[in-house]
Amino acid sequence: MEQEPNTTLRQPPYFNMWTLWLLATVGYGVVWASEIYFRGAADLLGVYSTYFGGPLLGILQGLVLRRCFVARGWWNWILSSSVAWLIAMLIMMVLGGITLAGTGLNPGADVRGCLVVVCGLAGYLFGLAQAGFSQIKFDAALWAIITAFAWTVGAFVGGIIGLAAHRAMFPPWRYTSSIDTPQFTMGVALGVLTAMIVIGAVTGLGIVAQTLMNYQDSTSEV
Repeated sequence: MEQEPNTTLRQPPYFNMWTLWLLATVGYGVVWASEIYFRGAADLLGVYSTYFGGPLLGILQGLVLRRCFVARGWWNWILSSSVAWLIAMLIMMVLGGITLAGTGLNPGADVRGCLVVVCGLAGYLFGLAQAGFSQIKFDAALWAIITAFAWTVGAFVGGIIGLAAHRAMFPPWRYTSSIDTPQFTMGVALGVLTAMIVIGAVTGLGIVAQTLMNYQDSTSEV
C-alpha cells in the first residue's frame, strides 16, 4: 500500500507567505549577484552557483514552506531543489553554450531571444524536478509551468535591466561590449538579481495558488 506524503496543511496568511517566499528567493539572488560581482561575469554559471545554489535556495524556500506545511519530510524540498538546480544549470550551460557558439558562425545574429527560451526550458525542468522529487503535495506539472513562465520572464526582464545598466555606466563615446570590464560584470550581477526578484514574485504567487488549492482539497475531504 502506497504511503501518502507526510504533509499536514494549515491555512497561512497568504500575503505573508508570498512576501517571505519573495524574500527567500531574492536572498539567494543577492548571494548569486555578489558572487558574480566579486568573482567576475564568467562566474554566472560557476562552481559555487552551480553546485551550492540549489541547496541554498532549497534551504531558504524550505524554511518558508515549513511555516505552512507541518511535515517531518519538508527537508525533501532542499534535496529536490538541489537536484533540480543541477539539472537546470546543466541545461543552461549546454544549450546556452551551443547558442552562443552559433554566433561565431554568424557574428551579426541576435541570440538573446534564444537564450531567454533556454532559460524557460531550464525553469520548466527545474520546477518539474523540484516538485516531483519532494514530498510536498504539489501538482508537479502545474508547478513546472509556473517556474517555466517565471524563469522566462525573469530572464527577459533581467536581460533588459542588465544591458541598460551596462550601457548607463559608459559615456556614449566610450561604450564597449567587452566582457572584461567592471561595467559588464556589474550589468550581469544586476541582471541576475532582477531575474531572481521576478522569479521570486511569480513563483510566490504560484506557491500561494498551490497552497490554497491543496488546503481546499484537504478541507473538502474532512
